[in-house]
Amino acid sequence: MNVHDYRFLLSEQGTLKKLISETSPGNVIGRMSLEHRLKQVQEELEAYAGCSQRIKKMADNGAMCALEFQGDEFHFHNTDQVRRSENRLSNDNIQEDSVTLFGQFQGFLPNSRRAEVLVVAADGPDFLQESVGTVVSGKVEPAVNDTVKINEILNKDVTIEARVRRVGQGRPRYAITNCRLDT
Repeated sequence: MNVHDYRFLLSEQGTLKKLISETSPGNVIGRMSLEHRLKQVQEELEAYAGCSQRIKKMADNGAMCALEFQGDEFHFHNTDQVRRSENRLSNDNIQEDSVTLFGQFQGFLPNSRRAEVLVVAADGPDFLQESVGTVVSGKVEPAVNDTVKINEILNKDVTIEARVRRVGQGRPRYAITNCRLDT
């Protein structure tokens, strides 16, 4: 590693500290496996496009890092873990699709705009079939104006249009864009 790369990695320390400080205490998890923690951190940071570039730079230079913030510590133990994180964060590993879910609303929290849906059938990518017969949770997008009516149609058959995002083999994340009562 040359001096320029070393300085670049040092400059990233401030960015990473800022990201960690913005993470709410409710998202900090006690003792867990490194892989589980990496997956959770990845989901938290996927909105930061530069994160994968920083991990790639570390992997390309055979570097590792450790962060300590308010008594919590996160670190890569070896360069293989850095490389696996780079692969997880690559754009090729992120799948986003528009899907249609058929089912019933089980609940809706208007303040957080989160809904739970019992999925009876699904039209979309193959991995979506794993959700059939289960209750999934999703954020109701601002495009859905009349959210108060969702609580009025609980346990009734609905068709839901959503965007689903999945990182690697992780749990799909749903964003509900439209819903209509089936008659």
